[in-house]
Amino acid sequence: MRASCKLTLLLFAVVALTPSVAWSQAWPTKPIRIIVTFPPGGSSDVVARVIAPLLGEKIGQAVVVENKAGGGATIGAAEAARAAPDGYTFMLSNDQVRDRHTAAERAISEIGQAAAARRHIDQTGEHGA
Repeated sequence: MRASCKLTLLLFAVVALTPSVAWSQAWPTKPIRIIVTFPPGGSSDVVARVIAPLLGEKIGQAVVVENKAGGGATIGAAEAARAAPDGYTFMLSNDQVRDRHTAAERAISEIGQAAAARRHIDQTGEHGA
């Protein structure tokens, strides 16, 4: 298992299994959702399915793992973003998603800058920036 996967598993387990004052109130009163941004069988899915029963046992409530794969993890991320901010929905992904989106944003920015430079040259005939 890669070091980043181990670290993700460890951090998620620590946060999920650590009791807190806020959790001692009336939470949870309904099942917990873990949205995995990759298809079943991958490392993120395995991590979620290992954690789910442990977390469910600890908090006394069902924990459901839902795979929402596709779009470079954006489908699952969008599903998690649309969820009610009530503490019953978690998203599990990995750092490759962040790196991929950062690279895509940088490429889109560079494409936009190149297009703006071409428009400037077309409109003014000047080649300097």
